[in-house]
Amino acid sequence: SLRVGFENVNRRPSFLYDQASDFYRGTSLDLNKENHLRFFGTLAGSKMQLSAQYQVLSNYTYLKYYDQVEQAASLFTVLQFSAYRDFVLGRRGWHLRGWALLQQKTGSADVNLPLLGMRGQLAYDGNLGFRNLRLSTGVEFRYFSPYKANDYSPVNGQFFYQDAQIVRLRRPELHAYLHFRIRNFAGYVRAENLNALDPATGQFVRNNFLLPNYPSPGLL
Repeated sequence: SLRVGFENVNRRPSFLYDQASDFYRGTSLDLNKENHLRFFGTLAGSKMQLSAQYQVLSNYTYLKYYDQVEQAASLFTVLQFSAYRDFVLGRRGWHLRGWALLQQKTGSADVNLPLLGMRGQLAYDGNLGFRNLRLSTGVEFRYFSPYKANDYSPVNGQFFYQDAQIVRLRRPELHAYLHFRIRNFAGYVRAENLNALDPATGQFVRNNFLLPNYPSPGLL
């Protein structure tokens, strides 16, 4: 199947950036309406999907530093390509699934994006020979390339732009999951952040940082 289209959104900036909001801490600033134009297309098959989108943004409103409201004066664009593939491993219900995203910004706006994002899953989907069982279990990983991720402002619970510190994963994120259904009973179990394991101590202390100064948890 092939799906193509476009959408255009023209709106006032969020109320967070309105001086009438209790969260507004910056200096007085007259804001124009934001405009977001997006062209997209997806080519999908039974086991594979390819997608692309081209975004054009003007008057992008954001936080710079902990409380300073800014609006991008110039227009900028974001081009994104993504792909998904499901590899069937034999005839016993095993799958190797992969997602990949490649993106690039053009223009001088204060927006930082990782160039590459990836997610993978080694999964078993089946019933192990039991008629009343529906089971999906396996491991999955996530990875993004190093980039200058947004910082976080606890004052108003928002992310804000920073251009000084690069965030990179110490290890790709690794998780295990077990989803099952027996008749009318369903269970969902996950073990997250297995990548934080330190083999020398047996403790989950090798945490990743997903944004500056904020480590992800250990084992959950």
